[in-house]
Amino acid sequence: MSETLHLAQALSNRGRRGKKDFPDAERLVKRLISQELTLSFVPDTEQRLWRTLTRTKYQRTRDKVRLQNQLEALLEEAHIKLSSLVSDLLGVSARRMLHALADGETDPAAVAAWPVSACVLRQRSCATRWAPAPNSTRSTVGS
Repeated sequence: MSETLHLAQALSNRGRRGKKDFPDAERLVKRLISQELTLSFVPDTEQRLWRTLTRTKYQRTRDKVRLQNQLEALLEEAHIKLSSLVSDLLGVSARRMLHALADGETDPAAVAAWPVSACVLRQRSCATRWAPAPNSTRSTVGS
């Protein structure tokens, strides 16, 4: 006699109303022998690990996008439109500019000097778009 554990789908293998353990067991054994029992798929360990990895990767990506959207909203509340100057708010150039702002830098030319590589071409655009807010010590972009 085979002592194998089978995981059956409850909804497709249910019987009459009422819970009766012995008659239910008999009915399930008869359906298993006649190959009418609908079994559930249980992935092996490796496949479960791949599914967990994929799910975690998706969650990390979703969290990164959520964080980027929150950062952009926070900057726009402060009247800083950094996303029009850099393509990635979490990229190297944007992080350098954000560090300069966090350190108290208010000079648009100084902040515009922080970009690297492809962003250097937009340096003049950054300096012209970045203007101090009237009656404020904060700097704004795109106003």
